[in-house]
Amino acid sequence: MSEAIGLVECRGLVATMVAVEAMCKAAAVRCARVDRVSGGILIAVVIGDLASVDAAVAAAVIAVRQYGQDARTQIYPRPEPAAARLLVGSGRLEGGSAG
Repeated sequence: MSEAIGLVECRGLVATMVAVEAMCKAAAVRCARVDRVSGGILIAVVIGDLASVDAAVAAAVIAVRQYGQDARTQIYPRPEPAAARLLVGSGRLEGGSAG
């Protein structure tokens, strides 16, 4: 079974780290990467089963709001393998196919 991918986009490194910490503590997810998008906006990518990713992203939104920032999110329940490689990088998802 392929894993789900969750994305959380925040402004600022501290807010993004608050989100990552909340996600990793709230559910059994792995932080696959954190990238700078532009203008101080960063995106954190987590991987896990769909229920865990959903819980993790929800926890991140709450934590980032408590920090005083906004977070934008997206969850991909069963990403197509090529799209997953774009989101996660060169790492391979469990159950995914190498292209």
